Amino acid sequence: MKILNFVAIGTIAVSFSLSAEEVKTSTFSTMDKDGDGYISITEATGNEQLVRDWAKYDLDSDGKIELSEFSAFEGSAEAFVPPDDDMEPGAAPR
Repeated sequence: MKILNFVAIGTIAVSFSLSAEEVKTSTFSTMDKDGDGYISITEATGNEQLVRDWAKYDLDSDGKIELSEFSAFEGSAEAFVPPDDDMEPGAAPR
């Protein structure tokens, strides 16, 4: 039974991993409007963070973001932490 649980957990972990990679590829494909396999600065105009940090993620300085560079960008994005609704205005975070 322990082996079955281990296999089930491993399968779930792989499924989540593939889903995250599929989302990155899907997002990349959506931004790559001309389908050339790269995101140009023009194609990235809807993503303020990518445009702002363009030089940081265009690792080979070719003026284009390829999927591996985009994956680095996606992996670096800070997670959004919603504000605590119970906190009084001006109070220090808990």
